[in-house]
Amino acid sequence: METGNIIRIVMVIAGLIILAASVSSLAKRHLRENFCMVWGIVAVMFIVAGIVLNPVYWSKYISTSGTIILLIVAVCVLWSFFVSCVQISLLDRKNLELAMQVSLLNQENESILKRLEELEKFAGVNNIMDNNMDNNMNNNMEK
Repeated sequence: METGNIIRIVMVIAGLIILAASVSSLAKRHLRENFCMVWGIVAVMFIVAGIVLNPVYWSKYISTSGTIILLIVAVCVLWSFFVSCVQISLLDRKNLELAMQVSLLNQENESILKRLEELEKFAGVNNIMDNNMDNNMNNNMEK
């Protein structure tokens, strides 16, 4: 089989794999929507390029083993970018969840502080009443 045809087949298969992986990661909520859109566009570009382009003179410049090595390197680079996007998406989701938890804790803290102020006001009123009663008792005892 000619090297150009191998490249075309690999590009179409890689596009299909990228498309399936991005949709699957979106369904599992590992990948954010915007990253899935980018990877979907990349996958479609790979599929279209594999169908439309015909690298006929490729074998004149690079041997079959060189082509295989290039394809392996390209797959490794694409996979590392994909895994990086998944990790960024997961961290983004965790960051959003953490922000929500902090917001809830802040609301709870505010309500606790409000309740504490009410209790301090109530305790202050009781202390004033207690002091007045003590003063009245002391005055009555002195008389």
